[in-house]
Amino acid sequence: MVRMLSLSLAVLAALPFTAASAKLSTFQRRWTGATGDEPSLGFSIGSKSYYVPLFTAYHFSVSAGPFGTFEHYFPVTVVDVNGTASCSAVEALIEEYLTKDDVFDPTFAAGIYLQSADSISPDALSCLQSKYGTSVVFSSGASVDGLRSTANVATLSGSSVPAGPYIASFVDGKVIFAKVYLLYRDTQQAFTTPLVASADSQTYSVASVELPGFETLAIPVPSRIYYINQTTPERPLTGLRIGVKDIYDVAGIKTGCGNRAFWELYPPRTANSNPVQRLIDQGAIIVGKTKTSQFANGETATADWVDQISPFNPRGDGYQDPSSSSSGSGASMGAYSWLDHAIGSDTGGSIRNPAGVQGLYGIRPTLGAIDLTGVMPLAHSMDTAGYFARDANSFSTFGKAWYGDRFSSYPSFPKDLLVPADYWPSSALAQPIFDSFISKLQGFLGATISNTTLNQIWNATALPEVNATLTNYMNTTYPVIIGYDQYMNWTVPFYNDYKAANPGQGLPFADPVPISRWGWAVLQGGAAYDTELAKQAYFTNWTGANLLKADPTTCSNTLLLYPQSAARTTYRNAYRTAPGIPSGFSSSRISNLAGLPEIVIPLGQAPYNSTISGVQDYLPVTISVVAAKNCDYMLFDLTEKLQNAGIITSVLTGRYSYPLSS
Repeated sequence: MVRMLSLSLAVLAALPFTAASAKLSTFQRRWTGATGDEPSLGFSIGSKSYYVPLFTAYHFSVSAGPFGTFEHYFPVTVVDVNGTASCSAVEALIEEYLTKDDVFDPTFAAGIYLQSADSISPDALSCLQSKYGTSVVFSSGASVDGLRSTANVATLSGSSVPAGPYIASFVDGKVIFAKVYLLYRDTQQAFTTPLVASADSQTYSVASVELPGFETLAIPVPSRIYYINQTTPERPLTGLRIGVKDIYDVAGIKTGCGNRAFWELYPPRTANSNPVQRLIDQGAIIVGKTKTSQFANGETATADWVDQISPFNPRGDGYQDPSSSSSGSGASMGAYSWLDHAIGSDTGGSIRNPAGVQGLYGIRPTLGAIDLTGVMPLAHSMDTAGYFARDANSFSTFGKAWYGDRFSSYPSFPKDLLVPADYWPSSALAQPIFDSFISKLQGFLGATISNTTLNQIWNATALPEVNATLTNYMNTTYPVIIGYDQYMNWTVPFYNDYKAANPGQGLPFADPVPISRWGWAVLQGGAAYDTELAKQAYFTNWTGANLLKADPTTCSNTLLLYPQSAARTTYRNAYRTAPGIPSGFSSSRISNLAGLPEIVIPLGQAPYNSTISGVQDYLPVTISVVAAKNCDYMLFDLTEKLQNAGIITSVLTGRYSYPLSS
């Protein structure tokens, strides 16, 4: 149901002081949500497009004022001014809003609600009219007597509301304020679903709103002003805009897991997954669900992605693989400055690899860092909840809030660095960047560097009955565990539900990668699965005893370093061979098989000659740092200290991770 409403400023035009400078387009009422009973508005101010969900509005009684009932909407800004509301005080707040918020626009000052003022300066109204075209002024307590000769004023009574921009209307002697959301185009095609929270923020609805674009969604984000000075120890993530990988259940929204048949089969979830609930309880704002490669299996753009289009990696020429499986979360964080964090999962590299190719901070935490109830499983012995950041300080703050008291900080950092010769050196263009960082890290820590290979350590310490090299011993551990675990615990129930709902239609479609992995692992059988679980358990114990040991002062006796990304190309327009089995053992398998924390740190960018653009472009260079079990907060503290020391920095969004030097 869509119907057009008149211009909000047409309402103000009937009042003595029309905001002549405000240029609002026509409002459009839309009906959103699964049941079609949730009204919303869409409008634009200049080049900005806005979305207003009316089902989360604030309601006030009007105890003084000349307003009647009319079905029109107009912009208003809520300001908190203690004491006397002078023009300079209100102007200072509006200028602060313009500096801190991407949603706010001076047009919203066409109406002003002085929520906490004790009195209103006599010249305030004429001054605001002159500066912002203010035509309507509301007050919650200050007297408006004697002011009606110079402005349309009214006294409101009701609950206090957060400062910031709103859309207001008058109905039956009541005033209604609704929060506004700025719409951003998802140009990287990283999201599956734009979301807006209910009034209690516990459930979500689909924001059914569109912007012109090439197969792009519109993602609504609320004003940051609503959350200024609202952060508390209990709600440390207040106001942060978060993207959520589409394997996490969000109440009121379908979970798709990258598969069309799965999305169609099941109704919207009735409860939030535990990791999402923790974000909501800590004040975070879920703005949308992001794409995952199918059932969180590793897929390469473009051929492996069948049911949906792989997100576009914003770095370099824009046509590099975003890696997987947390592809949408990684691509969105690399592209959009309006997004604060995005969460994903990491079983075999699904946070670390996208962090590498998008040049982001990322973490695969210690196994068990957070309860994964309500999250699609891949392998229970390796699944973890991770996330992305563009700055070391926010990386640490977010992680310590989300993981809570699961881990602790330590008084010192490790003094030994393991830089295994079997994983170094990297590419010729990236290696100088790695060398510079490792040298600075060594100096910062006062550390000793060892280049001993993992195979040397294994050969010297593994039990004689193992009688195999590390690579041979762990060769099929990962593919057997993920394939068999997911097929038996996730795929079989899905297939059974599908066949029950669609009799005679056979099995639902699945992409080639999960199909090949499931089929191969099932052929190996349950006995092979048990054998590989035992190997994983042995490797976990071996790692803790011989490679990365617990330390009471530094948490981990050693930090293991290996190159995560080295500005190598993986073009999304290349034709590739059929997917194979992810067998073998490499540096990236250490943390997921042993349940250890691993962070990705962006270091720089290196040039390459693009076959897409035909010019020299740049791709990220990142390093992985692995520590002993439960040393997650030590790693957070280290990244903060390194950034504060100028050894690492925050990264940009868009084509380049860092400014190009002149």
